[in-house]
Amino acid sequence: MVAATTISATVALPSFANAAGIAQIAFTSAPQTIEPSVASDRITIEAQDASGNAVRGATICVQITSISGRGEFSTNAEGWAAEPIKTLSLTISSNQYRRNFYYRDASEGTFTLTAKAAVRPNGST
Repeated sequence: MVAATTISATVALPSFANAAGIAQIAFTSAPQTIEPSVASDRITIEAQDASGNAVRGATICVQITSISGRGEFSTNAEGWAAEPIKTLSLTISSNQYRRNFYYRDASEGTFTLTAKAAVRPNGST
């Protein structure tokens, strides 16, 4: 059996994000089937308006996790950290609308990736 990773999900943002026109963060990559311990194809998340169109306008902080205890993330398909990254933190800056990352898992099964997102307050890092 190969590991099938489900990545089709949308994350609603707090209402104050709507001031920038961003209503949700969505996984825009198709679901993938990957071999155990092999990096996925590129996975993309995107800031979108209420109609599903890509939009820039606010800096969004996103944390991505897997339901698998053995899953790990990287922002580079070839460069995996010595210590597994179990929770990936990404920033979609106000002049961007999407970010890419990669996932791999030593386990076999079907795994769901989950994202939590929030607008970064002005002036914070």
